[in-house]
Amino acid sequence: IVLDKYGLKDRLIAITTDNASNNDTMMTQLENKLNSVSSLFQVEWGQVRCLAHAINLTVKQFFKNLFHSRND
Repeated sequence: IVLDKYGLKDRLIAITTDNASNNDTMMTQLENKLNSVSSLFQVEWGQVRCLAHAINLTVKQFFKNLFHSRND
């Protein structure tokens, strides 16, 4: 994997992701791969959800609801 190529396998602490469910799958697979070679990476504390992405989704929904209610 790319982490091997750049010597980062034992240095990975966390990965920032958006809220897409496929990222959960990727993180679990990554944890399994890294733990098979004695890494300490764990999904529970190693996956950081991007706050900016969550705020963006919230604001988009807010404006969608605001303009939708004005059109009623």
